[in-house]
Amino acid sequence: MLRAYYDVNMSDRFQRLFGDLWIGQHPTADRNTFLVLYLNFASFSGDLEGYRERMDGYCRIQFRGFIDDYADRLPANAMDELMAEKGAANQLSAIARICQKAGQSIYLFIDEYDHF
Repeated sequence: MLRAYYDVNMSDRFQRLFGDLWIGQHPTADRNTFLVLYLNFASFSGDLEGYRERMDGYCRIQFRGFIDDYADRLPANAMDELMAEKGAANQLSAIARICQKAGQSIYLFIDEYDHF
């Protein structure tokens, strides 16, 4: 629900999702103003061997989806800039830079952070 509340791409669904609720009748200024990056670390498992590769692979997929989802709000070269970086930490930093240059704010949701 928080994702739907804050995601700029879900503003057209705000009334349907929240209109009858207190928060829908008293929205904050931040409603539907963020580019939402959602990471769910329960989606991959295994032992420590190969952990970094799995983490990097999962994050690369999520980060590419993020760039695709918000392509109309980001620079045309955003995907190239992202893919020039190797590893999840560097790619996350690239996303932050890309969004900052575009004047966009990110809301980062991390689910199952304690999965490991």
